[in-house]
Amino acid sequence: MASKFVQGAGASRGKGGKRRKGGGKGRAASNAKPSAGAIKRERIGGETVYLHEATYQAAEDPASVDDPHALMPGGGDREAARLFNRAGELTTRKDHKEARKCYEAILARFPNHYGANYNMGVDARMAGKPRSAIRYFTRAIMVWPEYHIAYSGMGRTLLDMEEYDAALEMLGKALSIQPDDPLALEDKAKALKALGKRGRQ
Repeated sequence: MASKFVQGAGASRGKGGKRRKGGGKGRAASNAKPSAGAIKRERIGGETVYLHEATYQAAEDPASVDDPHALMPGGGDREAARLFNRAGELTTRKDHKEARKCYEAILARFPNHYGANYNMGVDARMAGKPRSAIRYFTRAIMVWPEYHIAYSGMGRTLLDMEEYDAALEMLGKALSIQPDDPLALEDKAKALKALGKRGRQ
């Protein structure tokens, strides 16, 4: 029986292929220039970013894309990859507010972007917003159901909420894909222990 927390988690990933890392550093703010079709300029993380309408979804038609950054499951382009890398740098500096702006800018154009959804889920959980975290993890799972990390993140969030049975279901899915996932194994043990204590009350 499918968990009530993940509806449609069996959706296919599409033709995007394996997840690829975005390489290289973004331009310095002083050198930033608008790309073709730019419709809005914003300051995000101390950097000038030009946002524009998405012109393709790589996951649907990878043959039309000559930019490897676009192969992130759920779609993307070079600008989204630059924002994603920038968000990672901001998170490392614990500037979560600016990192969220980067992810939100990506999701405004690519709502199914796997990495942005997953990282927003992690951020929401850390901020004490489990329902929001579940929403983002669910989206990530729908985009890439073959990857264990989002199931593990969902399980940990449900564990926080003391939804132990649902947590075990998600953690079980994570471990069915990656049996040696250390966080999933640790959280599964916690959930089983909590259920054991509850059964004795």
